[in-house]
Amino acid sequence: MRMECLRGYIGIRGCTDSQPVSELYINDLEGISLESIEKLANEEQKTYLGVWRDVERRALKKFTTSLTNYFRTKYRIKKLLDRYYFGQYVDPSDTAPAAAGFRGISVELNPHRTEAEISPFITMSVSRFQYYALADDDIEFQIIDPLSNEILWSEIVAVKSGQWNDVKAIFSVPALQFTRELRIGYVSTGVVSPKTSLSNDTSGECGCSIAGCCSARIKGIETSTLGVSYDTENSFGIRGFVSLQCSYEGLVCASRELFSTALWYYMGAEMMRERIHSSRLNKFTSINRKDAQELLDDFLDVYQNEMETVIDAVDLNESECCLECSAVVTYVETTL
Repeated sequence: MRMECLRGYIGIRGCTDSQPVSELYINDLEGISLESIEKLANEEQKTYLGVWRDVERRALKKFTTSLTNYFRTKYRIKKLLDRYYFGQYVDPSDTAPAAAGFRGISVELNPHRTEAEISPFITMSVSRFQYYALADDDIEFQIIDPLSNEILWSEIVAVKSGQWNDVKAIFSVPALQFTRELRIGYVSTGVVSPKTSLSNDTSGECGCSIAGCCSARIKGIETSTLGVSYDTENSFGIRGFVSLQCSYEGLVCASRELFSTALWYYMGAEMMRERIHSSRLNKFTSINRKDAQELLDDFLDVYQNEMETVIDAVDLNESECCLECSAVVTYVETTL
């Protein structure tokens, strides 16, 4: 679990302020000032920004582990829901001509039960992505949210003719952060595409019941100035697999304002650890070391109280598809 949605969520007031979404700043906590952070910077960190970068990175890793442990006391969730393969066989003699637009696949959540809610635990992952090229070319590959028209990921890849080319798209996104459909493919301007097989196999299982339905369907897609067309047999030269996984990340990212105070104080505690273990010698790292330890303890107390309150307030339907059907409160083992 990466929790990238929390990166930059807590800000730092400095010379070039940019307001974080949470409107919370690390140096608004008692006992933390911009001067005290600046005085912690070593030769590698150089300035307060370097200190904050290191503190934020460590804090998010530890916060993620701690958050998982809190959730484990209340919910048991599944690991892998389903995996969808596409484009396993290529026919270079059957081609789509070069045309301005986009080609690839569309991954649609809950294709049979659009009235069902999307599970907040679902994360969609692309962990293998290849393209069979008919000519040497530089092709721009993209992952798009079609409703918002947002490009979530893109990279230009130099492909070689007559072979499968790796597209290093290690990509995952919580289901609640896109609008039920993702498009995975490439800009088709100037690109002649071979036909690659597409098994239109759709998971019909929705976990324990319709609540938080967890299924998907893959179709080939081609866009142009004339509109959008879908294909149930062709993935237009790309192959790989998409998986639906259950993790706490989706739930946290979809409701991160609930965790903002806990995260704020946890980052304050990590800043105090940085101060206590700093190699710099000045009043903030030596004379006031006892004060730093007291602040560390105080920040952790607030963090723990906030986390217990938030986790207790999260109430999910026991039939939610990412939850194990047999139990809600017990030990849980996940991939996070």
